[in-house]
Amino acid sequence: MDDSSSTIDSGPTLSLAAYTLRAGTTLTYQVDIAQDITMAVVGDMSTLGEEDFPGDSEVSLTGSATFTQTVADGPRPGTIEVRVTGEFTDLTVSGTVAGESVDEVPEFADLGPIDSTFVVDEKGRIIGSDAGLDDPLGGLMDPGALDPGTLPGLDPGRFLGPELPDDAIGVGDGWETESELPGFGQDPVVVTNSSTVTGSEEIDGISLLVIDTEVSTSRVEVDLGELLLGMFGAFTEDMEPEEAAQFDELLENLKFLMFIDGAMSDTTTWVDPTDGVVWQAESVASAGMGVDMSVPDGDTGDLIEGTVEMTLRQNLAYRLTEGPSA
Repeated sequence: MDDSSSTIDSGPTLSLAAYTLRAGTTLTYQVDIAQDITMAVVGDMSTLGEEDFPGDSEVSLTGSATFTQTVADGPRPGTIEVRVTGEFTDLTVSGTVAGESVDEVPEFADLGPIDSTFVVDEKGRIIGSDAGLDDPLGGLMDPGALDPGTLPGLDPGRFLGPELPDDAIGVGDGWETESELPGFGQDPVVVTNSSTVTGSEEIDGISLLVIDTEVSTSRVEVDLGELLLGMFGAFTEDMEPEEAAQFDELLENLKFLMFIDGAMSDTTTWVDPTDGVVWQAESVASAGMGVDMSVPDGDTGDLIEGTVEMTLRQNLAYRLTEGPSA
């Protein structure tokens, strides 16, 4: 593909009713990313791993990747399964971690290889995913289990296009959709999408719809205190009465609260209305996460207290390089 494009046309000349990607379709995208991560740590977070929460940090990184989307039939009619693979390379990093300058990506900012699979219906609504939120307790003590990147708008691997309304859309149309994703504890994550078709544009001789979408998610929160209470409470069975009484007093102050503040993203996509293929997209997103804990040390029984707050700001850009009509 070349970068030739025409000025946006506000005339209502195009419409899009559904994503009609066929099984066997392969799409390749050039993806560029820029992230700013700020971390503030108070107290002792060694229980969660020194490499994950080393101290107050400010890190910026940029990189690029080639993403391959492979489309297969979904589990039921009217759905498709999309697998996304790729890896960010040539990462450039700057900033400080615990007061020390860095020239390598720290563990808490590592993007890692992308290999994710999600299932969507013809309107682009995600109805299944292998993202971390689907199994939040699988890595209970791993901060990666509470990764803002698993939320819509922040997950570079979960990329298709905006959710569509029930009716066909054209230039000037606006709509809002709301969906739920599995969350921590009993509460799901509520995802709100607000989209508007702002115009049409021709790129490489293909007329595309230009869609602006704002995505927001509800706060994700889980208090693991009761679960940990049961785990640590079992230790008192082998203690002397006086020692057990002291340990019980510590357990009364036990706390382990994990949260992700509502994520937000603002994305512009250029979509081929004939099949719903996204030719390019630009996204700006942000989210915050935190852990507030007060837990007994498993060896000494002493109370370990600490908090961490992390803010992630991210810019993503996608450009189709291989695929239908590319």
